[in-house]
Amino acid sequence: MTLAILQDASSHPELFSWVGPLNHAQLVEFLHLKRWQIPIDLLDLWLRTGGGDFFESETFFAPFSDVWADDKLESVNASLWCKGMPKQYLAIHDGIKFTTLDLSNARYYFVDEHTFAVTDTFDSLNSWYLRGLRPLFQEKYSL
Repeated sequence: MTLAILQDASSHPELFSWVGPLNHAQLVEFLHLKRWQIPIDLLDLWLRTGGGDFFESETFFAPFSDVWADDKLESVNASLWCKGMPKQYLAIHDGIKFTTLDLSNARYYFVDEHTFAVTDTFDSLNSWYLRGLRPLFQEKYSL
């Protein structure tokens, strides 16, 4: 599986600042302990990048890093669950849009950051990026 976001990162590395690749066994153990069933496309992205920042305004939350303020997956989600985000949602991205993974059905959602109401739904990480996020930056960055 080739993720479009990784293709763009390869073509435009100046626009992406990743934490760095993760250890497969460590990530799988972390997810298992949390009881988070993660789709293979998200697992692949985290393994290859570790999460990080891109397009100046976007953050893909990092499972094991505190490189940037407020980007660690576990602490971000703990805070959001306390604010009323449904426990079946796992926040994975914030920026111009706010993205969650629905752990009950492995779908990606744009949700309102305050009400957590779903504003758009995606069946895969590629769909999320190509149909949801990338069009917001395509012209600006000549993607």
